[in-house]
Amino acid sequence: MPPFYKLRHSGYGTDRELYEIPQHTKVRFEPIGVFLGHSDIISEVFDFSYRMSFGAVGAHRPYRTGGTENRHNGQIFVNAFQGKLAEFALYEQLNNHYRVTYPDTRTYRRGIWDITDLTVQGIDVSVKSTTHKGNLLLLETGDWDNRGVYLPNNKQYPFHFLIRISPDLKKIFKQHHLLYSDNCERETVEALILNNDWQYDIPGFITNQELIFLINDGFKISQGSYLNRIIENNKMDAENYYVKAYDMHGLNDIFDLLPV
Repeated sequence: MPPFYKLRHSGYGTDRELYEIPQHTKVRFEPIGVFLGHSDIISEVFDFSYRMSFGAVGAHRPYRTGGTENRHNGQIFVNAFQGKLAEFALYEQLNNHYRVTYPDTRTYRRGIWDITDLTVQGIDVSVKSTTHKGNLLLLETGDWDNRGVYLPNNKQYPFHFLIRISPDLKKIFKQHHLLYSDNCERETVEALILNNDWQYDIPGFITNQELIFLINDGFKISQGSYLNRIIENNKMDAENYYVKAYDMHGLNDIFDLLPV
């Protein structure tokens, strides 16, 4: 097990709690793959994300577990697109070495959409995404018990991967006044997506045994606290378990842990 270090924490017990990632432990974004804007994969991920948000075909949860913010369709689209693209990124990196299931882009009614992310060599794995500037794998505490079981589907995942995506779609949506929108024409959103090329890197992963350690050793960020700076868009909507990208296994370590 690699050493894990907690974030710097100040203002404990106040409404100005701040968690900081030490500068020397931030992992630089170094893309290892790219999906071209007009590729079939980007079109497929766009179609899935639009249906799950503005298209109102499927349903993502309008709030995070333990959170208070009611998410708009623009926010749901961003999360769906980034999350599904992350699955394709891991699929692309592992498919030449292992038997990997193709990411599921079907839409489901609320409550049954998040069965699993990918299956590698018959093993279900968890895929979490963030932007290219992200340095934490975050897991909402209300979704996990102290045995590392994901409560919505009562599953344990042997591996939890962190994927980072560039550009930052949330920032793009903010610039076009779409992030807090509930209605937007398909062609408008499609133009924003297809006019970008989407890079990714995979800073690492942790095992479920390591997740259990992090959960039971109090690696968590409290609801209402701030990450890195005390500004409103850095405020945590829900309590999360965390691990720094700096402390995770590198992607190549997975080849020693997965069965042949």
